[in-house]
Amino acid sequence: MGQNEDHYQTWSKAVYQALVDGDVQAVVSQWAADGAYISTEPFGNHRTLRGRKAITEAMEDFVTQSRNRRVLQNELLSATVERGIFNIWLKWEGENGTEYACNFIVVTTLDADDRCVSFQEWNVAGAKDTSS
Repeated sequence: MGQNEDHYQTWSKAVYQALVDGDVQAVVSQWAADGAYISTEPFGNHRTLRGRKAITEAMEDFVTQSRNRRVLQNELLSATVERGIFNIWLKWEGENGTEYACNFIVVTTLDADDRCVSFQEWNVAGAKDTSS
């Protein structure tokens, strides 16, 4: 694995392990102070969060509303100096006990300190109830 791949894979593993562990501060510590989190969901549901405060609030909401978070896949598809592209599969249980699974394509840009300045995700499989 090359240097670019190492940087992005190390970053992604740290973020998603912290998310599984419910450690919001560890997740957010991987972002630059003015970093952006952009989520593009099917049917035009988009949101952009900028800065650690907004990203912290979103991560706290997710951790509070989910249990048994698991990373099924964290695959680095491509890495250059400018960006890393991942395929991420997540599974979790919602507050009402419903199990969800999502497949994301993620494009991440890291700064010189390996902090995320831009995180763009596309939900390609859709959140779905997998309990039946």
